[in-house]
Amino acid sequence: MWNKKANRAEEGYGNYNNVGGTRDNSGFTLWEVLLALVLAGIMLSLALRLMTEQWRISRELKAQLEVQYAVLVAGQEVSKAIRSADTVEWAAPAVLRVLPWPDSETPTVDSYYVADKDRDGVSDLYREHLKVPNPMASYITVFNCTEVEPGLWQVSIKARIGTQEATWEGKVRQHTHSVSVMANDMSTGILLCWSWFYL
Repeated sequence: MWNKKANRAEEGYGNYNNVGGTRDNSGFTLWEVLLALVLAGIMLSLALRLMTEQWRISRELKAQLEVQYAVLVAGQEVSKAIRSADTVEWAAPAVLRVLPWPDSETPTVDSYYVADKDRDGVSDLYREHLKVPNPMASYITVFNCTEVEPGLWQVSIKARIGTQEATWEGKVRQHTHSVSVMANDMSTGILLCWSWFYL
């Protein structure tokens, strides 16, 4: 039998060398295969952890941008409504009622409030015009308006997505009151000019 194996090795079959019939060491041992598998597993777990961390950071960044955009849009829309309003009223429960300048024969009151009308678990800021609610911004958690002085409104809006939160605050003056303030300032300035002229 040994001669048969030696003959096969001489003819190039099998992995026995010609000297003494010993096994050739050109293959991998079990330990080398196991070590390669362990190293590959470590590298794969590190790559997976890096990808998971990048995915988490991108989700947080997306949430932060969405929440900032939501309060910015809500703040701009509410400010524009107050600025161009004839009358503004903050009514319970947390509803801003705005009567715009009459551009038609029958002006209608617009209402701004936070609700979850589509029942998706996300609170939206709505503008209700002619009894039709239209969502303007999502993820709004706090909406508050306070009249600081006649015609000057303090608006506070907060939005939240997960751990990300953003706030928008500003003071907005109604157009009707800004015109009267300007008229008062102009009349005061004219009186001062006349008094200086006669001195």
